[in-house]
Amino acid sequence: MNDPKRLRVRDRVIVVLKGITMGDAYFTTPYDVLPRFVTIDEAGGFPLLMVTVASGGEFSESMDGMRDEIFLISVDGYVDDSTNSVQAMERFLRDIRKALYLDAMSGAAGGLGDPALCSNFKIAEPPDTDEGTLSLINKAFFSQRFSCNISGIITNGD
Repeated sequence: MNDPKRLRVRDRVIVVLKGITMGDAYFTTPYDVLPRFVTIDEAGGFPLLMVTVASGGEFSESMDGMRDEIFLISVDGYVDDSTNSVQAMERFLRDIRKALYLDAMSGAAGGLGDPALCSNFKIAEPPDTDEGTLSLINKAFFSQRFSCNISGIITNGD
């Protein structure tokens, strides 16, 4: 039995983010990418990403039993940098956006651009941050939301 599409999209985001590797294309490599939120005290290392299905979005249903849903995925993260945690956060946000954009634009089967999984995967809004308060301990927190459209037959539970 397949997981609901919302979880399959979340899991694809996790796979893509785990593929980020510091080098010519990216500034950093995530320490870990988790399917849940943890507090900064629970973080085993940095930079740490947490991917969750966020609240919000909208449903629409057609008369033929089809449902469309726009839902939100939240990618939250902690970075640790003793010289400039805000710069580290902005670079990591860029890495996240780039990796997810490339996967969505690839059209690969099972990817974020595969219509069988989702469509119109995009940044939903500017990131929320801790506004520098964690820089007192050389860390930063951010939350970036992405939106995704999924479609399915109402009776199949997706």
